[in-house]
Amino acid sequence: MLTAALIMTLILVLFTAYGWLTVKGLRKVLRIPEAGNIRPALYVLAGMCVLIVAGQMLSLVMPLGSAAFLVVLAGGIWIAARFIKSRQSTLFPPKPLPALGVILLGLVVLSILENSTHAATNPDTGIYHAQAIRWIETFPAVPGLGNLHTRFAYNSSWLVLNALFSLSFLGVQSFHLVPAALTLTVAFDCTQGALDWLHGKGTFANILRAFFLPLIFFVLGSQISSPGTDLPVILTLWLLLTAWLDTVQDQAKIDPMTGYIIFIAAISLVTIKLSAAPVLLLAFWLGIINLRRPTVLLKLAAIAVVILLPWIARNVILSGYVIYPFPAVDIFNVDWKIPIEVAKGEVETIQAWGRDPGESVEAVMAKPFLTWLQLWFIEKTANQRVILLAAASSAIILGAGLLAVQRFKAKARLDTLPMVTGYAAVGAGAVYWLMSAPDIRFGYGLLLAMIGLAAVPWLWFIELLPPSFGKIIRFGLILGLIAYQLFFFVRSFDAKTISSRLVLPADYPSLPSEPCALGEGQVWCAGAEAWTHCWYDPFPCIPQVNEGAEQRGPEWKDGFRPITKMP
Repeated sequence: MLTAALIMTLILVLFTAYGWLTVKGLRKVLRIPEAGNIRPALYVLAGMCVLIVAGQMLSLVMPLGSAAFLVVLAGGIWIAARFIKSRQSTLFPPKPLPALGVILLGLVVLSILENSTHAATNPDTGIYHAQAIRWIETFPAVPGLGNLHTRFAYNSSWLVLNALFSLSFLGVQSFHLVPAALTLTVAFDCTQGALDWLHGKGTFANILRAFFLPLIFFVLGSQISSPGTDLPVILTLWLLLTAWLDTVQDQAKIDPMTGYIIFIAAISLVTIKLSAAPVLLLAFWLGIINLRRPTVLLKLAAIAVVILLPWIARNVILSGYVIYPFPAVDIFNVDWKIPIEVAKGEVETIQAWGRDPGESVEAVMAKPFLTWLQLWFIEKTANQRVILLAAASSAIILGAGLLAVQRFKAKARLDTLPMVTGYAAVGAGAVYWLMSAPDIRFGYGLLLAMIGLAAVPWLWFIELLPPSFGKIIRFGLILGLIAYQLFFFVRSFDAKTISSRLVLPADYPSLPSEPCALGEGQVWCAGAEAWTHCWYDPFPCIPQVNEGAEQRGPEWKDGFRPITKMP
């Protein structure tokens, strides 16, 4: 735990430093004056996005080992020196916490520290995340790596960021603590929002933050120790939504830079996971409100290109496609390109697995929409059905709630447009998820966001109660959050392994593997009892050999290509 705490602190300091420089630079480029406050979590988010781009750029020309990390560290130290020299420490003023706040935040920190040191349990991490990170740590982007194992071509920038901060070059282990750092950032922001609500600042954003706080641990508690891609998408989405709602109320206190950070994060989120594409609606909205400012539009477009270009370059190197596994944009003719029938089959496999993992791809894809949807819903647990039905009816609940709020707030009408546009983004995301890959764990972030947005206007009515009665209810809600956080911490605490985790977090699991031939070379394949899970060791390891692939050269860094069929 000691090492985990130190590394998380280092990650957050570097994220914040790069975030501060990003905000400072954007103010000059976009000519945005300082006006109001930017939440500390958004500085961290901005820095994370910048380092995602930097990590991808570096990965094109070098492995993300000691040299890459020292470049980032040196940059962070230089930025920190500039920050100290600028005397802008008032940007992050320490806020005194009440006793309840100290207890709640303490339990949040303990919960994250405890769970971040557990062994990774995300099944996809065992299948390909850990091995993909090791490829990034060991070599620059490898041409045609997706031919060795198609999932290596998914190219999530989140895995690049985890490789950048894995510190594997120290020879201890490959750390995976970036998820814990992001969880702490978002949980702290939600905690502060809940406490602000307790003290009478019942904005839509703060109410939503209080709603999300227990869900962070309910949905993602077991994922904090894994570099899986679901956690960053869900947490970043929730952070963006609450920041988006900050523009509803107290507009004079919100810095316009908040919108530009949302723009950067929304674009970056697509490079983490393609299923987050509907969140681009938030970025598009910023473009719409700047339609009469063509210079700003050009600068926003340039920022988007800078974010997407290294990701696209990695896509082409790993798979031969601009976006994999969607071969619609097929403009590169390289020898390592994954066969188009494989790419199309990957799309169908993803869809079929989400709809019915027990059936063959052909059988699932042949079923009409209503047929598979009915079977898919029936197979869900009772809790999952409640979530799905609540999300399906959330638009009506939200609409009624906003109308009720406007009626009772007639003398000082609230701008409900951010609520509507925010809901439109997550609603579109839910539809996209349902049609593309409706595995329930991929949809939790969107579904719960829809439910939370629908609940916010109704929870806001607590503000219309007599002050003493409203305060009692808010006080009870905070006690409820504390009780749940204590319950989660106790339930997740692993007393059997605590002694082995006091200094170092648990390493990746180790499962049986066996050597298998790949042309004239040899790789490792997951053993039968490992059920396609390779984890981090040995290397390189894949679930099973692709008989249609071969090496492009004598070394692994030369890459892989499809075997040319003789006429």
